[in-house]
Amino acid sequence: MRPRGRAKRLRARRANLRPRARYNFIEARAEILYSLRMKKLLAFGACALFGTCAGAGENGASWIWYPGDFENFLSAQFSSKITYKGALSPADWKISGHYPCVYFFKDYDIKEPETVKIASQGKFAASIDRKIFFAGEPPEITLPAGRHTLKIAVFNYEKIPAIRVEGPSVKSDRSWRVKIDRANAEFEEVERARGLPITRAATDYGFCRPDNPPAKFELPRREIKPAKTEKSPGKIFSDFGEETFGFVKFKGLRGKGTVAVYYGESPEEANSDEHCEVFGKYSFDLEKPADVALPDAQGFRYARAVFSGGLAADEMLMDFEYADIAKRGSFKSSDELLNRIWDVSYRTLFLTAREFFVDGVKRDRWVWAGDAAQSYLMNYYSFFDLPTARRTLWANRGKEPDTKHVNRIMDYSFYWLDSVREYYLYTGDSAFVKDIYPRMKTLADFCISRADENGFAVGRKDDWVFLDWAPMPKSGILCAEQILFARALDSLSECAKIAGESEDCEKFAAMSRGLKEKTLKLFWDDARGTLRHSYENGNFSEKTTRYAGMFAVLFGFLDAQKAEKIRDNILLNGSVQKITTPYMRFYELAALCEIGKHDYVLDEIKSYWGGMLKEGATSFWEVYNPDEKGAQHTAMYGRPFGRSFCHSWGASPLFLLGRYFAGVRPTKAGYSEYEAAPELSKLGWFKASVPTPFGEIKISMDKNSVEIKSDGGIGTLRLKSAAEPVCPGLKFKSDGGGKYSARIEPKKTYRIRYEKI
Repeated sequence: MRPRGRAKRLRARRANLRPRARYNFIEARAEILYSLRMKKLLAFGACALFGTCAGAGENGASWIWYPGDFENFLSAQFSSKITYKGALSPADWKISGHYPCVYFFKDYDIKEPETVKIASQGKFAASIDRKIFFAGEPPEITLPAGRHTLKIAVFNYEKIPAIRVEGPSVKSDRSWRVKIDRANAEFEEVERARGLPITRAATDYGFCRPDNPPAKFELPRREIKPAKTEKSPGKIFSDFGEETFGFVKFKGLRGKGTVAVYYGESPEEANSDEHCEVFGKYSFDLEKPADVALPDAQGFRYARAVFSGGLAADEMLMDFEYADIAKRGSFKSSDELLNRIWDVSYRTLFLTAREFFVDGVKRDRWVWAGDAAQSYLMNYYSFFDLPTARRTLWANRGKEPDTKHVNRIMDYSFYWLDSVREYYLYTGDSAFVKDIYPRMKTLADFCISRADENGFAVGRKDDWVFLDWAPMPKSGILCAEQILFARALDSLSECAKIAGESEDCEKFAAMSRGLKEKTLKLFWDDARGTLRHSYENGNFSEKTTRYAGMFAVLFGFLDAQKAEKIRDNILLNGSVQKITTPYMRFYELAALCEIGKHDYVLDEIKSYWGGMLKEGATSFWEVYNPDEKGAQHTAMYGRPFGRSFCHSWGASPLFLLGRYFAGVRPTKAGYSEYEAAPELSKLGWFKASVPTPFGEIKISMDKNSVEIKSDGGIGTLRLKSAAEPVCPGLKFKSDGGGKYSARIEPKKTYRIRYEKI
């Protein structure tokens, strides 16, 4: 239900506070100041990536569009470029695309008439107060003085409708409102019935120059030579030395004929005409030698070109395509293997951070919400790349109406909802949450409508209940799915509060509490000290798995006694079915860190990810089973080369080392407050840098000392020490059991002496 009353409008344009949100004066002032800081940061980050001018949407005009349209348009374009075995291979779920007709509104009040320039991505019509109409598509119009409403309707089937308006005082920015075309009136009635606004704030991230509209977005490229090349008559075989992504390029291509290019993440794959996962065939008729880049980008390390007819080339290179994002996080330690693991994790995420956070670069190159949920968290400890995170969240959600879960997978809908809350926690970007909350609410309605009569999440017809690539019962009520659902409802409650939807906030919080209680009551097995896996037709599954227990520990659903039982009976129990995907190892190892098993986790990181390095990995894999040998490592899905050797969820150590060993995490949105609880574990020393909205938090530790400095925010340093830590000007409080804490002010360097326990 929409609130009947409306709070008075705060007179602070830059704060972008929604009129219906209720704040007291102190809260409003704090949000205004924080929004200003975040707006500068987000504009800078977007401009760095898009190559646009600084200050977008603050001092100058920005291109604006309907929320989610740019991301949906880009997602459709992106999906149309993916190939498998020489054929188009788009994602097999709903690809939303953009709305073809959008109305833009601006209420203005000016003392004198002023002329504004209009740039449009599409045909447009402009009017004032529905009375003054401008013929044609004028590049400039004169606005009459006084209080009026400027309306611009933009139509574009091929690209997203977008505008840029610039005048002395009237400029296109997030203060404008947008509405979709009348053809979507039925959808609008559904929105209205759900209590959602029909007109929404325009989106303006990242594009401000008149000559750089959203449709011009593209990733940069640079030429790379192979590390090794073998040439034979009619063939070129190149090894680029490491996993990469881009366009194969021929130097001195000449003649008439065809070239077949076979790509591989292993030499065996690139040399297999029959089983190579990705290949392409191209015809040319060139009168003189030319340098030619092929039109299809692929992920690979090895490439084999086979020429026929009269076609030949001097060299095979590649144009490396990449996201132009800066490396901001770091982790170095006394353990060289661990350092190598961090570096390869970084490259893995870097390669899969593209227009969106994708799963892998060879295949699928699809935007899976489960994979992305982990990519966001790894990103917050490495690049802090917010534009890609926002684009991925929008693209994953798509448009209404909802007939299936996100990516068709029930658990992925839950991950998506929680990822919005995580984004806000790490960035403090409340404007984004307000933009996307209507899509959160409609997805929540869909998820709730699919629950059973007791409110448990269950798989319906055509739903994919995934969890992991492992043999397990997936029908009936799965305990792990209820924990993910309850977590998603928690996230909805928090985001509803940010969006000013107090009734939703209370409703979703109550639903989450109720689901937690029912889940623990049904699934907790006190005799065995475990959470049962599933329940169907009055019977519990006899199979014991790690998933429910690790999620319950990770999300804080259990008291200390139950968490210890899960630790001993499940997580550290070698007889329970092992997890073989980095995907679920992420959560398993994070849960173990939450209950203090850092030494064990460090050993597991070195053994598991180190095992892939021993196999020659230059990026981390989709699946790694240490018991497999030789060709078993490349096989998956019944195909000899089906496994991905560069998969985003393989980069887990970025998050694990930053969050649990450097020990840094935000405790309030945007790191306005944070915690640093460093854990040396078995290391001799480490030095880490964790990116934040205001800069970095730098922390180092050895067996006797800790050094920490933050560029902003108020921190709480937590240390374990045999005696009270010592630092001039810093007062420690004893928290009992050899644990101490102290308040960390920004812009100060603290050097602390402690006694390792």
